[in-house]
Amino acid sequence: MNDEGQWSMSRTFTSEQVRRNQVQYIHNSIDVNNLNVDIEELELTASDVKGNTGLKFNYTIFIHPLDDEPPVCNFVPCDLGMRVNEYGTAPLRRSNFEYTDESSPADDIVIDIKDPPRDDATGQLMGRLLHADTREPLTQYTQKMVNHLKVVYEAPDRDLGLIRRVVTFTFDVSDGMQNTLYDQTFTIDLMPVDNEEPVVTNNGIQVMQGRVENCIP
Repeated sequence: MNDEGQWSMSRTFTSEQVRRNQVQYIHNSIDVNNLNVDIEELELTASDVKGNTGLKFNYTIFIHPLDDEPPVCNFVPCDLGMRVNEYGTAPLRRSNFEYTDESSPADDIVIDIKDPPRDDATGQLMGRLLHADTREPLTQYTQKMVNHLKVVYEAPDRDLGLIRRVVTFTFDVSDGMQNTLYDQTFTIDLMPVDNEEPVVTNNGIQVMQGRVENCIP
């Protein structure tokens, strides 16, 4: 930065400019997917106003990758869902629910439930998401909890008739740097269960009374 407050590229600077925070290094990366730490070195030479030149020395710069990408769904296409029987309870599994992030472990991938499970046809609440151990309702959980079968869906404790119900809940997924993937959907096929004993109906036997006559010419 010069005395007018404008940034410009320069091959020389003074120690006074360093003290005033008027010298900055800008890294122009072309490998946006590189997650490794890069190392660059600047070769500097110190001199005074009289032109006396000191020893050359190297200044090392460690360039750390910037995590600005949200987690990604681990399925292509990202069709998340499972089938649950009426009155049943089933855990979410990695085989039907998995998000990954190159710079965040599973316990840093957080799922925030925006809308709880609802019947697609009526919009009514239809079951709930629970912690497998405490049975407490969940509004947030991690991918690590899914991996360890700690997130379960519990169907309503009532008869739902003979028609399959489509239940969905929506959520956002964030990593450790708060990069967020919005408006994700999980679909649950809630299947009816025929748990009634058969009923036998007997209306009796109807006997037709009458007679048969022979007609002799």
